[in-house]
Amino acid sequence: MVTSHRPSTKKEHKRFKSKHATKGELKRRYQNKVSKASTKKNHHVLAKNERKNAAKQLRALKDSELDTIKRMYSKISKIVAVVPLCSDIDSAEIVRSLCNSVDTDPIITNAMPIVHINRFKQSLQFITPSRSLLSILDSCQIADFVILALSGNVEVDSYAEQCLRCLTSQGISNVIPVIQNINNDKQKSKSTVSSLTSYVTHFFPSEKRLYLTSSPNDCSTVTRLLCQQIPKGVAWRDSRPYMMLENVNVDENLVTVSGTVRGAPLDSDRLVHIPSCGDFQVHSVRVIEERHGEMDTDAPVFIPSENADDLEELAPERDVPMTVDFDEPRKTVRMDDRIFNEMDEEDEKAPRMVPKGTSEYQARWLLDDAFNSDDELEELREESSSEDESDDEMDIDENEDASKTNKDNMSNGKSVHFSNSVTEYDDTETAMHIDLDEAEERRNYEAYRRRERENMEFPDEVELEPEEIARERFKRYRGLRSLATARWDADERTEKTPDEWFRLFRVKNYRATRNRIIKETLEKSDNKVDVGKKVDVTLKMSEFFATKLLQMMENGRPAIMFGLHRYEHQQAVLNFSLLPYSDYEEPVKAKETMIVQCGPRRLVIRPLFSEAGKRNSNMIYRYERFLPKDRASIATVIGPAMFGNNTPALFFKQTNNGINLLGTGSLEDLDYHRIVVKRAILTGTPYKMHKRGVTVRYMFFNSEDVAYFKDLPLFTKWGRSGFIRESLGTHGYFKASFDGKLNAQDTVAMSLYKREYPRASITWTG
Repeated sequence: MVTSHRPSTKKEHKRFKSKHATKGELKRRYQNKVSKASTKKNHHVLAKNERKNAAKQLRALKDSELDTIKRMYSKISKIVAVVPLCSDIDSAEIVRSLCNSVDTDPIITNAMPIVHINRFKQSLQFITPSRSLLSILDSCQIADFVILALSGNVEVDSYAEQCLRCLTSQGISNVIPVIQNINNDKQKSKSTVSSLTSYVTHFFPSEKRLYLTSSPNDCSTVTRLLCQQIPKGVAWRDSRPYMMLENVNVDENLVTVSGTVRGAPLDSDRLVHIPSCGDFQVHSVRVIEERHGEMDTDAPVFIPSENADDLEELAPERDVPMTVDFDEPRKTVRMDDRIFNEMDEEDEKAPRMVPKGTSEYQARWLLDDAFNSDDELEELREESSSEDESDDEMDIDENEDASKTNKDNMSNGKSVHFSNSVTEYDDTETAMHIDLDEAEERRNYEAYRRRERENMEFPDEVELEPEEIARERFKRYRGLRSLATARWDADERTEKTPDEWFRLFRVKNYRATRNRIIKETLEKSDNKVDVGKKVDVTLKMSEFFATKLLQMMENGRPAIMFGLHRYEHQQAVLNFSLLPYSDYEEPVKAKETMIVQCGPRRLVIRPLFSEAGKRNSNMIYRYERFLPKDRASIATVIGPAMFGNNTPALFFKQTNNGINLLGTGSLEDLDYHRIVVKRAILTGTPYKMHKRGVTVRYMFFNSEDVAYFKDLPLFTKWGRSGFIRESLGTHGYFKASFDGKLNAQDTVAMSLYKREYPRASITWTG
């Protein structure tokens, strides 16, 4: 008998192949189920004729939209930006080559010539920016087409790559790559074109072909594309009105600018923004219409209504001013929602808000009823107002005395003040700046890099000097049992809360508000100027900004005017996502001065960095002292509110060599309730151990500090948790108990937290 090899003695039984359970099993399965009526609507299934009719209507709607856009561009000129990516590019020569290919002789008298192409019955306005990052960004911000000019002789350098990174992040319309100065050798020119095509495809995958400016056929093709192709536009730009300024006339405090309305209808009730100048109110809008070659004197004029936006940045003051009572000193640290006090029989009262003039007796009745409805929330005790705010900016791991001189300065020596109309910088200390010698500057730089490395190796750790008093240095801090589940009142008022904090613009539902405001802007009405109309807009502008605007026009920079959405002039809390640029190698410290370009604005900011990722239920996020290089972070500042769909944000650092790209991101929201807390970790070392009991030293250096922080939980780097039992002696030693036996190489630690408030920003006028 033939037998087969069996790998084991285990036998697999046949499976039960019934497709249905027994009647008893079905009864047990469904005996407690309650039938529920379906809430879904019965959708009508379209018949074949109905589907064809729906498709026909959709096609007709799209054709109608395309016809509208074509008719609009037949009356106005298309804006074309010629971007030089190499040092030997001649932008004016590229414009001449394109125009000569269609038998048009261009007259280039300035940096923005307008050329009418008779063959295609289309006008083109060329912008030829210099090889400067901001000039290129401004030109491409308003351009319908962007011609990327590459060279056949000079390679694309890192600066050009940085410009391309910025353009792709900012948003760019139709791209047409061309090559100038190509080699006459066919073999070399073929390899050059192939290499440059691969380079361009890396940034713009849809662009598979490069055009030669030396070829009349290629130039004719490029001109035909410019005249006949419909621009795809930029989403954030086309959701608001904008126009490139053609003429500027100054009359005392009124400035009249001329241009063509693009993007969305222009509303005279809304404010306008001119980059590098600021926000301005509209005095009047006059439509320019021509009839039989003459100006129409009966053209409509739009005057702002009574509901027009003003230049107020902050909400009005409250009717009842609030003050905070911080007179009574605390004897123990604050822990979550309680202030522990085991040194006295009577519990210590937390600082609370009371109206001005309220007596102590009246406060006993007011606080519990009117101002302390949630017993789990307590007011935060922070440092006295006489301490230096700059101590909050420095790293906590710098072992410096907590009683140093107090000033709240920006890193460039300027302080920020709010006003009702304009946020200004004081230049009182700029003249006192003294350049250090090379040796001193080198030592400062090495110390700066060393702090960054220490922060990465020992994040948030603090070492106290023996003469330091911990309860004084960390009296603004509190303890939290868990950062994920702790509660923190976003509206609490403390000594360090900015006076303008409660007057900032607040948005409960950012997404719904954004969609409503954008829809309102895009709607057509009799009080708005339609897209494609040429207008004269009279603005209320001071002489200083009028002079600056004229200088921009004379220097050949494109002057752009953007219409703002409703509420976009009011100050709010802005949260940006920030991903560092891989080629930027310098460490970026929190609260350092940098420039952000978000939508039409450029702001000088000093952001707070905090953890990015999943939205926390309690809205508490840990503060980061340095910008992480390998992941995204959230940058929080105070600035003008912005509304837009995925509005891109570019972050720059201004150095002696110019402006360099620091990172890219986008505007996340205007969430006022995002709480950024700075963590400080006090560490000590085990001195004696007996089972789960440990004697810890070098965390504190006096018994009063041990008593003050006694109620905070302890943890170790190897995962143990415990608490302080009692103080030993007068040199800061204490007994502690843990949930397990400690290793002699372990480190005992304690976490403290304090809230960081974002800093104000100003308009960049460079």
